[in-house]
Amino acid sequence: MGVWIILSTFLAIQISQCWSCMHRGVECIDYEVLTRYPEYEERQYPATIWISAKETGPTLTRAQINLYKKLFRYIQGDNLKGEFINSTTPTRTKVVPCKDDTMCEPTYTMSLLIPNELYDDLFPIPTDVDLFFEREPPKRYVVRSFGGRPSEAQWVTEAQKLADLTMKDSGVARDHYYLNWYDPPLQLFNRLNEVWIPKTLKKKTHDQKKLIRDQNDLNEVC
Repeated sequence: MGVWIILSTFLAIQISQCWSCMHRGVECIDYEVLTRYPEYEERQYPATIWISAKETGPTLTRAQINLYKKLFRYIQGDNLKGEFINSTTPTRTKVVPCKDDTMCEPTYTMSLLIPNELYDDLFPIPTDVDLFFEREPPKRYVVRSFGGRPSEAQWVTEAQKLADLTMKDSGVARDHYYLNWYDPPLQLFNRLNEVWIPKTLKKKTHDQKKLIRDQNDLNEVC
């Protein structure tokens, strides 16, 4: 009897670990909320693997249509194993805006999360040469969530709001951001959308040098 209790407990723990983050029955990323602010929050994400496609073009809408078709074919079996891959969420689009060059066009990279069950190099290789895998280390993001079915202009507005809200945080990236939708296109109501901007933690080199100078009475610290 004791063995069955232990086994049941073990299985329950394993299941909860595998399916700790679900959105409408679909696997998502099990992140940690570090700080909540009135209009956004700071999160820590674990290491992840994504299948991605990239396009440079004038509009987000056109790029997302083209890239999603490629990624959708991959999870539907357009891969060397001919395997169907379980859906995950969110669908993520990295946006690298133009800077000052008026001849430049933004770059969009759309990505689908690889399911946890395929992390040990079990994910099938795509037949489309435009698709590629991205292994990302643990990352920190500032995140703004909102609902509805945003237009391209609304996505940009929300991204700008988040950038403005975090303007005083020197660790927040200013050269790219991520647009994420969690629900399928046919989901009409109660949709979840998010803007992510990466944040890096600055090393406290200046403070460390000051501490060394105070402790050792050094005139110079190399």
